[in-house]
Amino acid sequence: MKTKLTLEMERTLYQYCRDAGCVAVEEVTMPDDQGIVDTLSYQRQADGHVEWRCYELKVTKSDFHSKAKLSFIGHYNYFVLPLKLYREVADEIPERIGVLSYQL
Repeated sequence: MKTKLTLEMERTLYQYCRDAGCVAVEEVTMPDDQGIVDTLSYQRQADGHVEWRCYELKVTKSDFHSKAKLSFIGHYNYFVLPLKLYREVADEIPERIGVLSYQL
């Protein structure tokens, strides 16, 4: 069962994606045993190029350190974290992964 915070972060992320002109879906199983993406967004660019973004939502430090596979296989990949958690784990986030912080 998802926490209230997780549901709030998902709603905010979906609105963010819609505002950017993307289509977003949750809990997408990727092919070739690449794991499950928490949220995947799709956007066709003006030149016809398709852009995929993968978002992994984490609400606690133990969730961030979970052994669950991170499916960062999009053109752009992000953690979505509450601001407090981001401050705790910022040094552990690879440079190639972006961060969207959720603030209450």
